[in-house]
Amino acid sequence: MDVRRQWLPDDALLMLRAQGLSLEEIAGVIKDAYDWRPTVSAVSKRLSRAGVWPTYASHRDMIPWRIRPVHNRSPLRRFLQAESRRRQGLPLKRHHKDALKLGNDLIHGPIPLVVSYDERYGFITLVRLPGEDIIRRDPAQPDKSVASEPDDLGVKPGDPADPVPK
Repeated sequence: MDVRRQWLPDDALLMLRAQGLSLEEIAGVIKDAYDWRPTVSAVSKRLSRAGVWPTYASHRDMIPWRIRPVHNRSPLRRFLQAESRRRQGLPLKRHHKDALKLGNDLIHGPIPLVVSYDERYGFITLVRLPGEDIIRRDPAQPDKSVASEPDDLGVKPGDPADPVPK
């Protein structure tokens, strides 16, 4: 027995997607209208059939590093992801706006900063060089405005203040 479930017309699906509804939210609208809930995958396939290709938001432009899972919840990662969404013109929810405010207050403060990533320490801030964007892709790039030798910082290897554990 072939059971065909009723769907919203393609133009209604396109309108919902254009309004910024997620695939999950569109599935909820279908459930409310027809008393059955399609999977997110089915909604995505239906939208692609209607001419809207999946939009997988990539944030590689602002987060070019391979992030360890332990660092995924970093406020700086959230800031960079929200900044990427803003630059791509994607809709920003309240948590994105909050992350943007916190991050911008930090990096555009009295000392201009950039965000970088180190596998050991996670997301870090460094003093921004002239002409530099808000990220530094290579954290090992020497920053002439910050001391680079442990002795220059007044910290000897093995001291409690030494940032590099031995």
